[in-house]
Amino acid sequence: MDDGSRELARVIAEAPPALRSISARLREVIREEAPSVREAVKWGAPTWSGRRLALCLMIYPNHVNLGFFQGARLADRFPEIVGTGRALRHARIPSLEVAGSETVRRMVRAAMDLDREEPGPAPRRGTGRAQKPSRRRAVQRGTTKRPGRPAPGRVM
Repeated sequence: MDDGSRELARVIAEAPPALRSISARLREVIREEAPSVREAVKWGAPTWSGRRLALCLMIYPNHVNLGFFQGARLADRFPEIVGTGRALRHARIPSLEVAGSETVRRMVRAAMDLDREEPGPAPRRGTGRAQKPSRRRAVQRGTTKRPGRPAPGRVM
């Protein structure tokens, strides 16, 4: 067992008892369906990667989500995969029975199939919202909100 697997096992062992068994079952399913993936803990969450990050577990106080780093590409095929992220989506895993279900196995296989494909265009960076103009640009345009001080070139 390498360091990543040991750390991942530790994170799962620290989960609440009801969620520990669900998380451990999901780990078994992932290892069975994708034996060549690398395990690691990133951002405090168990992750699995092939060529790039593919899957993660998000262990919350009352439930476990199985995250798919390319979930947006899988959401049309699997209605269980939900979320609004540009790429990352998740499936809520409420019970041990669901964790070992054929549906979860198919979702894991599909995620690993995407991982083996050539990567598509890189996702755009940012939030998709208009960015606030920089302070320097605001000063140049004279749109600062400094009380008592006119913007350069403006007369009060």
